[in-house]
Amino acid sequence: MKGLALTMNGLEDIAANEIKSILKTNTKKLTGIVLFDFKKETDLCKLAYNLRSVTKIIYLYKIFNFSTKKDLIKKISEINFSKFIKNSFVVKCNRLGNHNFNSNEIEREVGEVILEKYKTKVDLKNATTIIYLDINDTNCVIGIDFSGNLLNKRFYKVKNYRNSLNACLAFSLLKIAGWKTKETLLNVNCGTGEVLIEAALYACKIPQGFNRKEEFPFLRLLNLNSNFFNQFDNEINKKIKLKIIGIDGLFYNVRNSIINAKIATVDDKIKFENYNIEWLDTKFKENSIDKIIAQFVISKRDKDVEKNYREFFNQSKNILKKKCLIILVINKTDFIKEIAEKYNFRLFKELQAFIGEAKYNILVFKKSI
Repeated sequence: MKGLALTMNGLEDIAANEIKSILKTNTKKLTGIVLFDFKKETDLCKLAYNLRSVTKIIYLYKIFNFSTKKDLIKKISEINFSKFIKNSFVVKCNRLGNHNFNSNEIEREVGEVILEKYKTKVDLKNATTIIYLDINDTNCVIGIDFSGNLLNKRFYKVKNYRNSLNACLAFSLLKIAGWKTKETLLNVNCGTGEVLIEAALYACKIPQGFNRKEEFPFLRLLNLNSNFFNQFDNEINKKIKLKIIGIDGLFYNVRNSIINAKIATVDDKIKFENYNIEWLDTKFKENSIDKIIAQFVISKRDKDVEKNYREFFNQSKNILKKKCLIILVINKTDFIKEIAEKYNFRLFKELQAFIGEAKYNILVFKKSI
């Protein structure tokens, strides 16, 4: 059987490795998609409950190209959904690209085909079966949604601001950094705390879906009860000691980070502080930090971009251990590579991740000396 995970464009490797860590299976990476083999339907439930770098887990029926709306509906009508059509169903469609139809039209027309073919009922709120379509230009993915609500919508994110990080991206940064739970992690410009909260939840082995158990449609689809989750919840370790620190020059960001961390029940694992970058070498000992993850969002009004970069790398070279890493998430890369070199940081890796049309540049620097 084939499964499909939707993830951020550019971070397919992270999602594939997460899937392998749970299922020990073969994977194939496409743009924003990871295909994988699985043996039991409960394997999909395991992934939906635990994975931190994906947005959807789908029982895959088909991936195909279409030319028109009529062609799309025809090809869907030829699929045999009888295995999963039970008490009730709903059709959900996510669409990107230019089409002469919208998502609501497709949901309605596919729903009419299913209704006529299987004589079941539609339930828009608590359907037993969610038939999911992901349409991107002339490509369509169709299958059964095992995850329900988008997995990147974390329960703890009650406080946001315009530059808050997507939780899947925040977790992926930890994986790109190769952060280990015994290492000291510093998050500069921590925003609303996503990187550090994801680090703490991961270290404590708290499943991504721990606080949203009742939302998962696979409970209705496979007639599972809450005992299914015990095998994972029994691994939770809230006693682990972590050295993870977040700083931000804006007080309301620090306040909001603390609120989010409390809701995530990991506020005792994270130290948040309100001060600017130039104070770093007075707050940390020389060679005391293993990994730094920093978020820089540059607007047209920022006049001190180069100055801020110089200060950041100057401070980092003192507190970062030898040959350790800095991960930067940044919207504009002007000047930064040249400035990093002046402070003996070598560009080790460069990635780009996309959420819709929003692009994130991920720069990995290694300390040279």
